Amino acid sequence: MSEDRIWTAAEMELMSPDERARTVRAGFRDSLDGLDPEFRARAEAKSRRIVAEYGLVDPERS
Repeated sequence: MSEDRIWTAAEMELMSPDERARTVRAGFRDSLDGLDPEFRARAEAKSRRIVAEYGLVDPERS
């Protein structure tokens, strides 16, 4: 994730709509494997806090 190109708004404005769409789609991820380990750990910890805070886990299914 940290190696991904960061596009500025100014750069995106210079692109055609099709170029912008391709650029955005190129940034999509379908796996957690390529994520920076620190970022992934923070995201997982935050999701566990949210699940616990809102009681989103059915205790009988855990």
